[in-house]
Amino acid sequence: MLESLRTKFLSNWVPVSLFLIGFLGLGTASLLHGNIMSLFDEWGYLDYLFKIPSQGIVLKGEFYGNQAMELMACKGEVPFGIMGGACGSNYDPTTFPNGGIVTTDPYTPLYFWFTWLLGWIFDIIPGVGQVAAWRLANILWLCAGLITFYRLGRLWKAPKIAIFAIGLIIIGSPFSYWAYTYVSTDAPSFFFGALLLLLASKYVRGTVPAWVLILVSVIATLFKVTNILAVCSIALFLLIYSIYWKRKSRSEDSLVTSQGISFNFWKALFVSGLAIGLSVIAEISWLKFHDAIAATSASVDQGINSALTWYELLRLTSLTTSTLGMTIPVNGLPGLTTLPLPDYLLTPLMWIIVGGVLAAFWSMKKGNSRNPIIVTGVITMVVAGPVLALALQVMAGSYFVLPPRYMAPVMAAVLLPALFTMKNKIALWFISSYGLALLLGLIAASWVISTVELGG
Repeated sequence: MLESLRTKFLSNWVPVSLFLIGFLGLGTASLLHGNIMSLFDEWGYLDYLFKIPSQGIVLKGEFYGNQAMELMACKGEVPFGIMGGACGSNYDPTTFPNGGIVTTDPYTPLYFWFTWLLGWIFDIIPGVGQVAAWRLANILWLCAGLITFYRLGRLWKAPKIAIFAIGLIIIGSPFSYWAYTYVSTDAPSFFFGALLLLLASKYVRGTVPAWVLILVSVIATLFKVTNILAVCSIALFLLIYSIYWKRKSRSEDSLVTSQGISFNFWKALFVSGLAIGLSVIAEISWLKFHDAIAATSASVDQGINSALTWYELLRLTSLTTSTLGMTIPVNGLPGLTTLPLPDYLLTPLMWIIVGGVLAAFWSMKKGNSRNPIIVTGVITMVVAGPVLALALQVMAGSYFVLPPRYMAPVMAAVLLPALFTMKNKIALWFISSYGLALLLGLIAASWVISTVELGG
């Protein structure tokens, strides 16, 4: 029995270790928050979760509920502190940010239903409150993403130790701090990005049917519209795969894979178009339904619209490289000018991403089966930001400056090629140590924030 367990652990030590380190490390950071909220819309997300038992869904034009207003008035958010009416008073929604009108109504309820249900697992633990329970449930999205990323890496024969090192970097990144230690709709994005790429990789091998890939693409987009980037990334992979392997095929029309599945450019184009098209249709259908059931015609102008210029498009080509290291400026915290960590400690994150992807690209050899996924990663790293910006401009008729966290759906595609060149054991242990050090820094940052008065 013990020998069997030992054997299973040794064969699965990477996903098991990443799960435990991620959940325990980020769980500790999350519990240290108390009920202070993240500035990345957590106030609205918690309001949605509070309302699920009574109404199931948040409607356009409605006001924040009393529980959410009490959190903002009594606890506040990082880094601005408390806002709205006096704590414990008879709250007037119009005295709160955005006039007290919700901003989470455009989201489908899928993420919130899942988080609310998963929260029950932790809510039954003595001393863990409702907010903390939902945050702990949120960390499970990261754990699922890391396990899926491991399976993706192993499918492409990436070294286990390399996956472990990059996994620690992901866990210790500021992105994980904001996306997983608080309630955030960004939480499922890395998971869906890794899952779609895993399914696409299996699809071209003939082990997963097209309808599964298309269905998951639609579901991912309905969880959060920015996940359409992951759908576009796998579409790019399918097209590159078909073109690349066409050159190795004796037939001019198709390639028969090792599993005996006919695969050609037109089939790749059809599946890609269907995945993107049905995902867009599903999202538009939801928005039409969302408008039809609106509580009122009131809407919130958050004043974030900006012009989409050529300079902005050029700037967005580097957005994916700053996703893991995203910080916010802050005043009044001892030793910190940015949260959750000083920017100078995060520079290696960009080096690892850019260096790893370019090293894989430069070292490509003719006929290598990894070439399609490497090329996909390089192109995705550069064009994901501009593509999302143009999509917003076309679909919504306006643009706002995109935050780096919106690139989370393509991080699996960008990080995967880096695994192929990470073979030096000393460098890998250095990267792993760096990831663990970042995680300890995140825990320390949560403790510091919990001990000071924000907004002062």
